Amino acid sequence: MTKTHNHISDTLVKTVAGFTVGYLSNKELDALLSSWETEAAHICFTAGSESNLLRMLHSLFDKVYFLKDCLTHPHYSKAFLRVASFSNYLTDIVVRNPEYLYWALSGESLERNLDDQTFKEEVEKAVDLFKSFTGKVNAIKAMKRKYMLRIGLRDNLGIATVLETTNDLSILAKTLSALLFSICYDEVKTKYQLEVINRKYCIIALGKLGGNELNYSSDIDLMIFYDKNTKLKNGKEYHELLTQTIQLFVEHASQATDKGFLFRVDFRLRPDGKNSPLARTLTDTLRYYESRGEDWERQMLLKASYLGGDEKLYLGFANYISSYIFPKNFSFSPIEQIKKLRKIILDINKSGQNIKLSRGGIRDIEFPLQALQLLNGGKHPSLQTGNSLIAINELQKFNLLKKKEAGFLSEAYIFFRRIEHFLQLMNDAQTHTIPESGEILDKLSAFLEFENKKTFLNELSETKNKVHAFYRSVMREEKEAADFSNLPFKDFHTAKRNYQFLKTGVGIFNQKTFDAQTIANFEKIEPRFVEYLSRAKAPDIIIQNFARIIRQENFPSMWFETLRNRKVFEAFLLICEYGRFPVSLFAEDKLLKELFLSGRVFEKLSVDNLVYLPAKAIRFLFSVQVLLKMISPEAASELLSKAIVAKLQHSCEIFFSKEKTDKNFFVSVQGSLASKQFTFTSDIDLLFISGNGANNFKLQKQFTKLLHSLQKEFSPIEVDCRLRPEGKSSQIVWDLHGYKNYFETRIRTWEMQALCKLEFVYGDENPFRQFEMLITKKIKSLDEDELSDDILAMHKQVTVASKFGDASINLKKGNGGLLEIDFLLQFLLLKHASLYKSFRNKPANIILQRFKKENILSEKECKSLQSAREFFRQLDTFNFLLFENKKHQLTFDSEEFLTLPEFLNFAERKDLQTSIKEEQNKIHLIFSKYLDNT
Repeated sequence: MTKTHNHISDTLVKTVAGFTVGYLSNKELDALLSSWETEAAHICFTAGSESNLLRMLHSLFDKVYFLKDCLTHPHYSKAFLRVASFSNYLTDIVVRNPEYLYWALSGESLERNLDDQTFKEEVEKAVDLFKSFTGKVNAIKAMKRKYMLRIGLRDNLGIATVLETTNDLSILAKTLSALLFSICYDEVKTKYQLEVINRKYCIIALGKLGGNELNYSSDIDLMIFYDKNTKLKNGKEYHELLTQTIQLFVEHASQATDKGFLFRVDFRLRPDGKNSPLARTLTDTLRYYESRGEDWERQMLLKASYLGGDEKLYLGFANYISSYIFPKNFSFSPIEQIKKLRKIILDINKSGQNIKLSRGGIRDIEFPLQALQLLNGGKHPSLQTGNSLIAINELQKFNLLKKKEAGFLSEAYIFFRRIEHFLQLMNDAQTHTIPESGEILDKLSAFLEFENKKTFLNELSETKNKVHAFYRSVMREEKEAADFSNLPFKDFHTAKRNYQFLKTGVGIFNQKTFDAQTIANFEKIEPRFVEYLSRAKAPDIIIQNFARIIRQENFPSMWFETLRNRKVFEAFLLICEYGRFPVSLFAEDKLLKELFLSGRVFEKLSVDNLVYLPAKAIRFLFSVQVLLKMISPEAASELLSKAIVAKLQHSCEIFFSKEKTDKNFFVSVQGSLASKQFTFTSDIDLLFISGNGANNFKLQKQFTKLLHSLQKEFSPIEVDCRLRPEGKSSQIVWDLHGYKNYFETRIRTWEMQALCKLEFVYGDENPFRQFEMLITKKIKSLDEDELSDDILAMHKQVTVASKFGDASINLKKGNGGLLEIDFLLQFLLLKHASLYKSFRNKPANIILQRFKKENILSEKECKSLQSAREFFRQLDTFNFLLFENKKHQLTFDSEEFLTLPEFLNFAERKDLQTSIKEEQNKIHLIFSKYLDNT
C-alpha cells in the first residue's frame, strides 16, 4: 500500500488489509481502496458511514470473495459505500441477511423492475414452505427485507427512476399485504373450523399505495367491503369473521417483532371514519357515498385501486363510484374544498422544513393536480389516475397544463420525492422533515449530487416558491402584499385589477393565464415593486403602464425574470411612472421591447450603432436614456441629430445606388437637424437642389419617390420639403439658377432666417458650395433696419401672447422663450455675413461662444442666453417625455406640472415657476436690447 486516503480512515484501510492479506496483491488492494476513496469523496462519507461499512463487512460470509468482486464489478463498491453512507436501514438488512446483498447486486436483479405477477408467485412459493401462521408471517417479513434492499439499491445507484421506485414499492406492499390478509383470513376460518365460505370480500388501496406511488416508510391506507352479510355455519355473521380478520391483519402488519415489521396500516378513510365498522357491504358502502359522502372523499377516492380479494367486486365498486368522483355538477367547488383542507394542513404544520406538508411542498403539487382531475376527469377518462406523475402527463395532453408547466411539475415532484425517499430510507422512519443543519443535511445534499448544502437549499427554496405559485394559480388563491391596500392609489379598484393581472394574468372573465413559472417570477420582484409603489408620487400610472406593457406579451415570465435585476427594475418603474412617451412607443412594439429586455437600451449610444435601426427605435433609445438622466437633453440632441443625418445619408446612398440620375445635385437639411439641435418633436426639413436645370420631369419624379421613401422609413418623424421656395405648392427640386433668381427677386426675411440652419447631407458638394455663396451674397445685400423690422414682425406674428405673470407659458413661442433666442442669433448671423459659412450648421452654444469672441454679444449676455436656453430646452424635453406635450406649453396650476418640479429636483412648484420667470426676463431683456428698442 503506497497511497494515502483522505475520506476513508486508517482503521478501515488496516481492516481491509487484514482481511485480504495473502489473497490480494498490494496493487489490487491499492486499486480497491482507491475506488472506495473516489466514491467516498462524493457521498459525504463520515465516521458513521464507515461504521456501517465495517458492520456490513464483518457480517459477510466470505469477505475476501466479496472484496475481489468489488474489483471486477465496480458497482459492488459503489453500492456498498452508498448504502453505508445513505441508509442505516439498508445497512441493518445487509448485516442481518448478507446473502441478500449478493442476490440484489446481481446484474439481472438490479436491472429489472418488479413484475407484480412474478413477484406474487415468488412470495407465495416462499410462504408455502411454512406450515404455521407465525412462520408464514415471518416469511412475508423476510421477503419485504429482501426486496426493500433490492429496491433501495436500484434507487441509490440511480438505476431506477422515481416512478419505477414508487411503483416497485407499491407492488411490494400490495402483494405482501394481500397475502398477509389472506393468511389471516384463513387463520380466522381455521379458528372457527370453517373450510368453505360462499362470501367475497375486496380490499381497496387508497392514498399513495392506491396511486402506486408509495414511499419507503409510508402508512398504507386501506378500505374493505364485502358482497353480503350472512350467517355462517358456526352461527357467527360473516361481518364478524371479516372484522376479526382485519384486526389480526392490522396486528401482524404493524407489530414490530424480532423479525421486523411490515407496514403501518390505516383504515380511517373508510365511510364514517374511525368510529364506524371496519368493513361493510358493497351496497352499504355505495349508499354512504350516494347519500352522505363528503366532497373531500372524492379527492381521496381518486387514488383508489385494487389490492386483494375478489376483483369483480372491486370492478363493481369502481364502475359505480366513478360518477360520484366525477359528477356532472359539483354541489361544492372541489377547489374550495381542497383549499380548506390545505389550510387545515398548513395550520397544523408550521414547519417550512416538511417537504410533504409545507407551503410549496408535495401537497402543493398533488392538490392542484387533483382539483384539475376532479373537474375534468368526467370528460377525459385517462385523467382518472391516482398517480401524480401520470396525471401531470395526462393533464398536459389535454392542455390543462402547459408543456413547460408540466415539465417543471414533474421535475419538482421527482426532486421532492427523492428527498423524501432519502429521509425515510436513512432510518426506516416516517419522516418528511429536512434537517436545518448537521450530517443528515450534508448527506442529503451529496445524495442529490449538489455541490454543498447551500446550493441544495437554494434550489429547494426556489423550487418550492415556484410550486406554491402553481398551487395558487390553479386554486385561485391570491397572495397580495400585506401593505398593498395601504398604497396611495387614487383609483384603488382599477389599481387592484391591474395588480392582479400582473400577479396571475387574470383577465376580464377572471380566468388566469399565467403559468406557475410566470407567477413565481413575479413574486420574486413583488416586494420591491410594492416598496417602490409606496414611495411613488403616481402609483396608479406606474401599475397601469406596467400592466399595459405585460398585456401585450406572449412571455411575461421573461420580463419578470429580467426585472429581478434591481437597477433594471428601478429604471423600468421610473419609465412607467414618468415616461408617457417611451411607454407609448414600446408598449405594443416587439422590437423596442427587445431593446429593453436585451439591455441594449442601457448601452452607450453611438452613431455607428444607431444608423441601421428604425427611426422609432432611435427615438425610443434616446427617450429612455434622457428620462433616466444617463445623457443630458443637450448632449442627446446633438447625438440624435448626427444619427438622423447619418441615417439620411445611408438611405440616400441605397436609393441612388438603384436609381440612375445626374450626379450634379445635393440633399441638405434645415432647421434643428442642421444645427444639431434635433428634439423628439422636430421634423426633418429637406432641400433637393440640382446644379443643372430642374425642369426635368424624370428628376422631379425621382426625388418625389425619394421623399416618399424617406417619409416611410423615418415614420413617425415627419419628413417634408416645405422650406423650399414657394413652399409646398412648388416643384420639389430647385436648381441653382432658380434659387439665384429667387434670391434676387422675392425671397423673404423668414426664409433667410431658415437658411441660417443648413447642413449638407448627400450628393455633390460643388453645387452645395455654390449654394452657400448665393446665400452669403444675399446676406451681404440685406438692409439691417429692414432685417430687424421683418424679424420683429415675424416675432409678433408667431409669439403666443402671454404676460410674465400668467399661469402658463409657451417655452418656445412665448415672450422670453426659445424662439426669441433663435431669432436673435439669426438676426446677428445675418447681420455678420462673414460668419455665415462657418456657423450655418452649428448649435447655439457654439455660435454664442463666437459672438462673445467677436464682441457681438457681451460675455454676460452669452452666458445668460446659454444657461436660459439649456434650462428651457431641458424643460421642453421633459415636458414632452413625461406628458407628450408637443405644443411646448407649461401650465403652472395643472396637475401635470406638479410632477415636473420633483422630477427636476426642485423642492417646490413655486421654485420652478420662479426660475422659469427669471430666465424669461433675461432672454426678453437681451432680445429687446438688440431687436426691440421701442
